[in-house]
Amino acid sequence: MKVLQLISSRGFFGAENVVAELACSLEASGDSVIVGVFNNRHTGDAGSSELAEQAAKRGLRTKSFECGGRIDLKTVGAIRRFCRENGVEVIHSHGYKSNIYSYLANRSLKKRLVTTCHNWINASSRMSIYTKLDKFFLKRFDIVAAVSDDVKNQLLKAGIDPEKLRLIGNGINLEKFRGAGSARQRTRESLGIPGNAVVVGTVGRLSPEKGYGFLLEAAKEVLAKRKDCFFLFVGDGEIRDSLEEKAASLGISGQVVFAGKRSDIPEALSAMDVFVLSSLTEGQPMALLEAMAAGVPSVCTAVGDVPKILRGGEAGIIVPPSESGKLAEGILRLLKDRELGASLSARAAATVAELYSSGRMAAEYRACYKG
Repeated sequence: MKVLQLISSRGFFGAENVVAELACSLEASGDSVIVGVFNNRHTGDAGSSELAEQAAKRGLRTKSFECGGRIDLKTVGAIRRFCRENGVEVIHSHGYKSNIYSYLANRSLKKRLVTTCHNWINASSRMSIYTKLDKFFLKRFDIVAAVSDDVKNQLLKAGIDPEKLRLIGNGINLEKFRGAGSARQRTRESLGIPGNAVVVGTVGRLSPEKGYGFLLEAAKEVLAKRKDCFFLFVGDGEIRDSLEEKAASLGISGQVVFAGKRSDIPEALSAMDVFVLSSLTEGQPMALLEAMAAGVPSVCTAVGDVPKILRGGEAGIIVPPSESGKLAEGILRLLKDRELGASLSARAAATVAELYSSGRMAAEYRACYKG
């Protein structure tokens, strides 16, 4: 089966990671996949090519669609021609823009239309018009997949036909995280972190919804009791400068490391003793699944599907969002009780292997493609 995975991307984040993992697993199963990415010239997004670069590194075929406006009819035509000329049987879109363009391009093609809603709905005023358009077009797709119960419930409230809805959790390549522990000391050295330190880390885009301000406040509380602790932020984004300023104002800059964007996530996770997800909103976070696969015990806020993923607290410590004190308590508990951490991480690793592999994800999507 030939599938076009289509996404409008601003970098290599959670949804992009899902696209790459899914494409690799589908290819491994004998399907032919093209990863299509918009080159949004009108927005000047510097990160729009990152997914294509990552996909190419994994041996995947990629296609860039030039786009010069919010609704560029030339781009619609380019997608339509590409699908015709390359025998595409299924168009699988990710996100509101890709949904709109997929539907418009497919009107005369009559291919199977599948979409994944990763974290829906964005209710900001800037996005409200796209949210309305997305609702209109989603009702015309063959299959609408939600990555979490939260997203599924929002789609039902928006009037999506339950018969078209599927709940398909994200999946990761477990093999990437096996054996990465050997890079622990080398990774710490490269980051300037002492080998005997305890490291509390997080991975994600540095953006407001990730709640990193609360994590820095928690770090101050933890460091008052654990002088041997370092906090590691892996990722980059629009609030990096403000986070660095906040760390300085809290007087903890010397023990907070902003590592920037890295492609060696398994190695970065191997440097951590505790993983923290401090988000204020999530669907089904890939970063948490990866930490679980890497065997790092976690403290996470109760947002999106996180409580479900962590089995109500059996596979990680769950705390309320926006409460730095509770984050600090959870971190200190894991730093003090290593047996608890080992027990939680073992349960987490078993959970992700059972329920959140990329192979399982690909099999569920393949069933959607076949109808």
